Amino acid sequence: MRRRGGHLYLWAAVLTAACLLLCCAGAEEERSGICGPDLSWHLDVYGNLCISGTGPMDDWTTPPWYSIRSEIYTVDIGDDVTSIGSGAFHSCSAMTSVSIPDSVTRIGERAFYSCTNLCSMSLSDNISEIGHTAFYNCKALTQMTIPNGVTVIGRETFRGCTGLVSVYLPLSLREIGDRAFYQCAGLAFIELPSGLTDIGTEAFRECGSLTQIWIPAFVSEIPDSAFRKCVKLTRVNAAGESDGHRSVCLL
Repeated sequence: MRRRGGHLYLWAAVLTAACLLLCCAGAEEERSGICGPDLSWHLDVYGNLCISGTGPMDDWTTPPWYSIRSEIYTVDIGDDVTSIGSGAFHSCSAMTSVSIPDSVTRIGERAFYSCTNLCSMSLSDNISEIGHTAFYNCKALTQMTIPNGVTVIGRETFRGCTGLVSVYLPLSLREIGDRAFYQCAGLAFIELPSGLTDIGTEAFRECGSLTQIWIPAFVSEIPDSAFRKCVKLTRVNAAGESDGHRSVCLL
């Protein structure tokens, strides 16, 4: 009977050790994996998420590192990565900086949605597409330069970026989507490029620090709500085809 009890104790010890090994393996697996056809990711102990490999990143509703997003402080994207997938870093609220290489040409929708502490980012000059809500609620961003080649800033791309002070738009830009800069309360300077043709509904609504703006002649229609509640906007130059000026509603 004593011998049988000894065997049971030994088996219990073996099973406990096996469970511990599986848990450790699972924890390690959770901190690395695949994030594209030829891409992999790894989160190190210092909170740096490294994306390596070649080609595009997958698009997600929930990215593979979502369960440990609170541990991500910085992101390093490898030199041969060509896109940042939709939803890739959404709600990574602890993340403060991202390194984006020149190989990246596309930022998917919701890519940095509600990254509320993201304050350091430089976009690749080769980016030609930025998805809607890509930087929604990135409150810590203070400055953004959109690369030449981008033709559309989608709906709500920078909505709620309350810390954004200045945005530099490229000559290639043709369209600013609905609510693209809605509630960018700190936005004090933005120059619309001469080739711009469309300004969306509520595009600059509640940009309370904006004091002046020039509307290019190719903009055929200015929605009544585009600059609504821009309380400091006192000077609007809206060039027209005939008389040189058009009215803009600021209420």
